[in-house]
Amino acid sequence: MNTFDEVEIWKSEIEAIKQRVALVSADPASLTAFYGSSSIRLWDTLQEDVHPHQAINLGFGGSSYFWCNYYFEEVFQGLFPSRVILYAGDNDLGTGTPYEEIMNSFSRLVNKVKSHHQETSIAVIGVKASPDRVFLRNKIEHLNESLKALIHEVGEDYIDVYTKMLNPDGSYRPELFTDDMLHMNEKGYEIWKHEVRSYLSGKTD
Repeated sequence: MNTFDEVEIWKSEIEAIKQRVALVSADPASLTAFYGSSSIRLWDTLQEDVHPHQAINLGFGGSSYFWCNYYFEEVFQGLFPSRVILYAGDNDLGTGTPYEEIMNSFSRLVNKVKSHHQETSIAVIGVKASPDRVFLRNKIEHLNESLKALIHEVGEDYIDVYTKMLNPDGSYRPELFTDDMLHMNEKGYEIWKHEVRSYLSGKTD
């Protein structure tokens, strides 16, 4: 369960993100904001990987769709990017958040993005295939299908990284992850780079 006592966990991270937003010099019409959990925050080569597109990293570690909702107005105040790419779900499932609550938080977040700036395009990156959470595989696949269905229903896009991170036989790939088998290494981010660049180039599933 999410409790507001947890807010202090991210106080310094959110302040750092707000300072980053204040320094944005790119034309908002060409800016893509990446918003979500540590898979976004730890993407150190993000700007280089999406070049020549302009990007801002708004990730904060350990977050969920609930907390992305909670901080949305604070983070996006004065920021009106042409695209927002969302990523969460790992921590939602990992902490046992019921499926219905995850989808409700995701739906509310999508609505907030659209209400904030109607010209903003949205894409959601599906939950990745972390070996540390293979025990959640069925729930991850179910959630990904639901995220994809909802985002397409509102005319926006889904970026599939999950299936791209599997072996041909469907098994998980430990070589794409750091020692904790939860966070990605350079090989994992190389897959994300390819899929996100395909989306930014107008190629989506």
